[in-house]
Amino acid sequence: MKHHAKAVFIGEVLEVREATKEEREEYSNFYIVRMRVQRYWKGIKSGEVKCGDRLDRLRPKPKSWRKVPD
Repeated sequence: MKHHAKAVFIGEVLEVREATKEEREEYSNFYIVRMRVQRYWKGIKSGEVKCGDRLDRLRPKPKSWRKVPD
């Protein structure tokens, strides 16, 4: 099975916050991570992006993050 990334970028984490009840219901993630995009190769054209993650692992895998609409 092949997996294709929707976005490939390098970024700096600006904020990690708990997701609201509405965000958890919609995205099934416990945390929202706001990142400054430093360089992108695919999918990200803006200077900032929000991703959702569970963060219940010691080292979250960025490929598991999902973009959260503003």
